[in-house]
Formats: sequence, structure tokens, C-alpha cells
Amino acid sequence: MRTTDLPSVAFPNWAHIKKKRQAHVRRVAQVCEIWAEKMGVVDSELHRLQRAVALHDALKDAPEDLLCELAPDAWGVGALRHGPAAAARAERDGEKDGGVLDAVRYHSVGYQQWDLVGRMLYLADFLEPGRSYHTAQHSALLERVPDHRRVLAGLLGAAVVAAIGYWVSVSGGSSEAAPVVPGENDTSMVEVLNGTRVDGLARAATLRLRQAGIDVVYFGTAAQASVDTTLIMIRRGDSTAAIRVQDVIGAGRIVMDPDPSLLLDVSVLLGHDVARADRITP
Repeated sequence: MRTTDLPSVAFPNWAHIKKKRQAHVRRVAQVCEIWAEKMGVVDSELHRLQRAVALHDALKDAPEDLLCELAPDAWGVGALRHGPAAAARAERDGEKDGGVLDAVRYHSVGYQQWDLVGRMLYLADFLEPGRSYHTAQHSALLERVPDHRRVLAGLLGAAVVAAIGYWVSVSGGSSEAAPVVPGENDTSMVEVLNGTRVDGLARAATLRLRQAGIDVVYFGTAAQASVDTTLIMIRRGDSTAAIRVQDVIGAGRIVMDPDPSLLLDVSVLLGHDVARADRITP
């Protein structure tokens, strides 16, 4: 993804944002515009997205007293005030779009009820190529998002868990209280599909895997709903990641089914064996 010719951003006149942060916001804007073009996002949605991008870090460098006035709570973490503070200031300034305000308010922590604007902003903010933690894996995900829409949901979940773990740690919480961050010590990428009619099975399995530090980038429903035995399919690499998934789930038959185009290490197809044995409880 190119990083030259960054787009201009219409920051509000009340913004407090330094030049280095402005460059970050412009990169986020570029990522969002490229994704929007590839995904065929209509102009009205693009304009909403552009407003959210311009607002999300508008108060990143604001004085602490102003941030406390606008966002006295901020989930008890001072470093997160700039999001809800910017949303409060934008609303005071006349922004009435709830989706834009929610995108700005929760861009550091994630929000389950986001519309497309919130999801795109969050992932662009997380994946933009100027981030200090950016790796080749992030670059691959950056390119993949507009071509695989389910990544917008799946990556969001993993990113939210990572953000929560990080902010708990910086807010003074004990290491015992902080959740494990998926992908922190294990870079394997996993998807989980429910091959049964048991509601919530994939979500429950995903939660267990993420709690074990395994990066589930997508979970959902498989095309077939009558799978008897759970399959753990190796998509690339060796069996290391598959064995770890099997240990956490407590079931499953490991099979080789390479498909590098998926950009996954393992696909899990949950079967009735998991549901019957109550190994995973929705």
C-alpha cells in the first residue's frame, strides 16, 4: 500500500493535534479511502467515514483539563479520553450522526454495535503502515480486508481483545487481571466455523481460543450444518498451530488441507462431537 501522496484531512477548528499525529490520521484516511474504493462504498458512506477519521484523534494532544471536562469517565483510563472527548466536542459542534460519533468515541477500545464506518476506522487505525508494530503480517491483512469482507468482523474482534489487554496493562491493572492478548506470543491465524445447528458454538470456541492467546481472525457458520467430527485443517505451515488448537478445544481431527490464499494457518470446522461432550458450552 502506497504511503506517498497522503490525502488532506479536514480537522475541526477546535482540534489539538501535533504534526506527527496528523500524519498518522492522513495515513488512516488513505487506508480507508483505498478500502472504500475497492469495496464500492457509496459516496454518502465515504463522507461519513471521512468525518470520523478527521475527528477520531482531533483531541489527542489536548490539555488534560479539557479532556477531563469532556470525558470525565473514559473507562477509568486517562490515555483513552481523547476518543470520547472528541465525540462529545463534535456533538456539541453539531455532529448528529450516531454512527460517526460511536466510531470516534470507541475507536481505542472497540464497540460491538458499530456500523461499517466504525469497523473500517478501527481497523485502519490498527493496521495503517506507519504503526511502530507494523509487520509483514499486518501488511497482508491490510491488503486483504476489502476483498474478504468477513475480515472486517473477525479482525475487529481480535483487535478489540488486544486493545483491552493493552489498556488494562497501562492503566495500572495487575498482570494477573489483564487478559491474554491473542497473537502476542503466537502469530498463528485461525478461523472457526460452526458445522452444527448449535447456536453460539463458534463464538464460544473463539472465546476459549482467544483466552489461550490464539489469534482467531474470523468465526462464523459453515455451509454444512451436519458435521459429526470436528476437523482442524492445516492451511499452511506445519502442524504446530493445529496441535495447539486441538489441545485448547479438547477435540478434533487434524488434517492437511493447504490453501495459502486464505492467509490462515488453521481452519476449525466444529462438529457435533464438541457439542455432545460439552467441551465447548455456548
